[in-house]
Amino acid sequence: DWRQAQLADVPSKDTWRQWVYRWDAKPGNHTIRVRAINDAGEVQVYKEASVAPDGASGYHEIDVRVSR
Repeated sequence: DWRQAQLADVPSKDTWRQWVYRWDAKPGNHTIRVRAINDAGEVQVYKEASVAPDGASGYHEIDVRVSR
């Protein structure tokens, strides 16, 4: 399931935005995957594409292990 992250202020429309998502991490292996949604409500596509000519696409993900 997708969850909404808290977004930092944006200085202009052409900049990246920092974000944070706080979660009660349970011990074990987890994959964290992110995607963007623009001001028009368009959701970033899963398929990876290069920056040129139309801008990069694809979800970014990392694997983490939580131990307690």
